[in-house]
Amino acid sequence: MTPQEQHAKQVGQNGGTVPTNGMAHQQKERTDAAVNSGKQGK
Repeated sequence: MTPQEQHAKQVGQNGGTVPTNGMAHQQKERTDAAVNSGKQGK
């Protein structure tokens, strides 16, 4: 997991969202997945 993804997961754990505007499609999907896993407590 990249530092960006770890940050996204922490944001998700706090109930937040990560802006993904301008990200490459693959990075956006990985970031969204990290946020969602954080929200689910995984």
